[in-house]
Amino acid sequence: MRTLPTVIALVAASVSASACAPTCARTCRKLLDCELSTPGWGQQDCESACLEQENLYQTTWSDPEQDEGWSELKTCIVDEECGAVEDGACYDERFYVF
Repeated sequence: MRTLPTVIALVAASVSASACAPTCARTCRKLLDCELSTPGWGQQDCESACLEQENLYQTTWSDPEQDEGWSELKTCIVDEECGAVEDGACYDERFYVF
């Protein structure tokens, strides 16, 4: 069983990581600009898929570790060059990149 300070620290870490991560809109813009999103998808399709995953980690599962990993993935996508993203620099087997 986790103690209250541990739970508070986990929640704070989750909120902190999520607050600093790029939005789904920004992440999708990068993927679309790099032509790395699902073929035939536009900004709205990409954002919807991204937000569904985000909601899964933050709300449905309430999993701070998954949420933090998701935030790190979005940050990597936005920060890396298109070629590096395409080559797998941000790959994390836990997540499906839309």
